[in-house]
Amino acid sequence: MFCSNCGKEIDVESKFCHYCGTAIINSNISSNLNSATSNTEFVVYRAKKHWMALLPVYLTLAIFVLGFFVSYDVQLLVNSIYYILFTVLIWAGTILRFLLDKIEVTNKTFYMRQGIFNIDKLVLPVNKIQMVYVKQSLLGRLLNYGDMVFESGAKNGQSCYRYIKNPDKLNYVLNNLDEYIKKTQNITEQQ
Repeated sequence: MFCSNCGKEIDVESKFCHYCGTAIINSNISSNLNSATSNTEFVVYRAKKHWMALLPVYLTLAIFVLGFFVSYDVQLLVNSIYYILFTVLIWAGTILRFLLDKIEVTNKTFYMRQGIFNIDKLVLPVNKIQMVYVKQSLLGRLLNYGDMVFESGAKNGQSCYRYIKNPDKLNYVLNNLDEYIKKTQNITEQQ
């Protein structure tokens, strides 16, 4: 059996990959897809953050580099230690959010995790999600990213996940889960 994250070979009974630490949710998707009577849970789709989520890092870096090269003043650079510390904090927080936030859809459950210190987790049965909609700006439509808003009967209110790469595909997976699993099964059988 192979890890779905790093691709290295692991034991069949493993619950975690001992190379990368990824939790193995019923390890091999193709074996689960091929067994029609399988009651086990497996990951169907993982949403990724779009690179636009790192925009504060890009902007602060550009301002810093532009300010240094326009002034050519090393003393100004030394005096701007507070700006540098503030910039590093923005970068660290933004990059950690980019790496730690995640959405996974299994054949049974929707899982969303957001935050660094104040962690917001949402775990719902897929059939309890009542409404999903995509919010995209003009730039989001051009660069294929957007925000997803989830409403369910199990949790009062809405949950929003920002800067999703290809939000229409996640919307399709959530609204047509059985059809998406069958398509994935056909692709794995052809390979």
